[in-house]
Amino acid sequence: MTAAEEARDLLLLADSHVNALGGMGDARTFDDAVFGFHAQQAAELALKAWITLRGVAYPRTHNLGALLNLPRDSGVETAPLQDLIELNRFAIQYRYESIDPGEPVLDRASMLDRVSALRDRVAQLIREALA
Repeated sequence: MTAAEEARDLLLLADSHVNALGGMGDARTFDDAVFGFHAQQAAELALKAWITLRGVAYPRTHNLGALLNLPRDSGVETAPLQDLIELNRFAIQYRYESIDPGEPVLDRASMLDRVSALRDRVAQLIREALA
C-alpha cells in the first residue's frame, strides 16, 4: 500500500467522525464532551493522514499539538490550525471527568467548519498524490 493509499484510509476514518459531528448540533442530546471527542478524533485522524502522505511515521498520540509539529517541521504551514489544539482536552480528560459547568460551551458550527476544512485540505492533497 502506498503512503497516499494509507492516508486515504485514515481520512475515511476521519470522515466517519466528521459525519457524526454533522448530526450533533443539539447540545441537549449530545453534550460538549461527546461532540468534542468526535471533533478531536476527526482532527487527529486527518492530521495522521496528512503526516502519512508526507512519508513520515506518526506517533501513537492523541496530542494534536505534537501531530501539528510534524508537517510544520517538514516545511508545511500549520499556524492556522493551532486553534484545534483546544480539542486535546476531549481526547483524554473529558472521557473520564465531567466538564466544569463554568466552562464556555463549544461553538459547534465553528468547530465543524474548522475540522471539515482540515479534512478537505488533506483530501485534496491525497487526490493530487493519487492522480
